[in-house]
Amino acid sequence: MSRFSLSILAAFAGFSPVTSIAANSLRSPDGSGIPELTALFQTIDASTVGQSDFVSTLASAACSGFSAVQGPDVVYTWLAQTGNTSFPLHLDFYVTPQPGYDLIVYALSGLDDGATCVAAVDLGGAGVMEMLHVDEQLIPGHRYYLYIDSRNSSAIEGDFHLLVSTFIPVELQSFTIE
Repeated sequence: MSRFSLSILAAFAGFSPVTSIAANSLRSPDGSGIPELTALFQTIDASTVGQSDFVSTLASAACSGFSAVQGPDVVYTWLAQTGNTSFPLHLDFYVTPQPGYDLIVYALSGLDDGATCVAAVDLGGAGVMEMLHVDEQLIPGHRYYLYIDSRNSSAIEGDFHLLVSTFIPVELQSFTIE
């Protein structure tokens, strides 16, 4: 194993994953009951089956081309912070749906307000993992909402696995070729 590989492994060794199996809790229209994301490398298994549809369109310039999101959605929230190594501004959300479920992942800066969309991703089809990156769009001290939703009427709901992650910068201190 190269020294570079060992230094990457050492960088990850300082982080311990937080695992949680989230039971679906039905949230209320006022937003109470929304689970808060507070730790990196947190994993959540949940489902949109039986949930409500609180957002039906995305209308911001940041999310143009995504418009209709007619499926039931599950929402998570977090507070954007600087200087918090446990949960920094730079976040990546990896969402893996069950086979047959075609999801869209997006972040809003206002609860259930599609006009406040700051980032969205829908690159794959049914059963394909989506990765949403948010960083540059976030305002420190502001609350954001992560939505797991759908816009494919034939694959509109299902189970999914969410991983909350971040980019870990690695500084190359030396380089040799042997």
